[in-house]
Amino acid sequence: MARIRTIKPEAFVSESLAAVSLTAERTFLGLLTQADDQGRHRDHAAIVAGQLWVLRPEHTPSDVETDLAQLADAGLICRYKGPDHKRYLHVVTWHQHQKINRPSKGRLPGCPVHDASVAAVPDAGARVTESSLPPRAVLPEGSGEFRESALNPERDSEAAGQERFKESSVRDRGVLGEATITDPAAIDFDSPKVQAAELPASNGIGTARGLARMYAALIGEVDGVLLLTPETLQAATKEQAGGKDRVMLIPSRFSSGYMLPTETNPMTGPNAFGHTGRGGSLGFADLEHGVAFGYVMNHVVGGPDDVHATSLVEAVRQSLA
Repeated sequence: MARIRTIKPEAFVSESLAAVSLTAERTFLGLLTQADDQGRHRDHAAIVAGQLWVLRPEHTPSDVETDLAQLADAGLICRYKGPDHKRYLHVVTWHQHQKINRPSKGRLPGCPVHDASVAAVPDAGARVTESSLPPRAVLPEGSGEFRESALNPERDSEAAGQERFKESSVRDRGVLGEATITDPAAIDFDSPKVQAAELPASNGIGTARGLARMYAALIGEVDGVLLLTPETLQAATKEQAGGKDRVMLIPSRFSSGYMLPTETNPMTGPNAFGHTGRGGSLGFADLEHGVAFGYVMNHVVGGPDDVHATSLVEAVRQSLA
């Protein structure tokens, strides 16, 4: 959630800010409005781009990553890894310049370099705090446990419509711990146990070729297999909802079950449909060009999403032009 913050006049004669580019300066000032009451934020270029540069799509997540690197080099922010293996940042001089009236309790882990309270942060296997949810509770809509995300420092990446996901639905299989259910981002997707579990809309695993073949079979026969009827295919390409995503805070468009092209994810044209995945994976099909695309990573790591799919899709777009 964006907040009203203080920008002092001396900011405009700051030698530290003068040492970075104008876009990095804007990113820094924007971070002041998006950081929590302790000055912390997810260190995720795509999240920051979606929050601060949504109307300037030419300033891509890759450009924002450059901004963040400049800010870190200038000592304006500190970037660090939390106990959940995700990347975070904080404004180094936050408490010198921001006076918060009744600050809310931070949900993001403290910086091991600058924050003395970091020792009180529990490890990734025990991140259920007293303020999160009582035992065996159902996650209600708008639950604070999901206010830190994929793509928004206040909301973690949880599939839409999963707000009432009960802990027992996965725990009965004896694979995942209670803390994992209240914080899905802490799941280690490289773990064989996680890969063997049934996590709807979460742990589909396959190769890039397999993903592309699946999408190809949605728009035409592959080895005699056609997965969608013409009526279902029409529903897959017709917009059902659009606007600013409440979780990722970037423009999104959805058909029945699929993402549709946007400025930040154009795919290969207006008649494409598909879906992004954890870590930067992507799959889609394009009816107009008769093309299917699949990109996955060898393993999922913390930090910004893999941006290779963006350049690969652009290469496909150029080859179709």
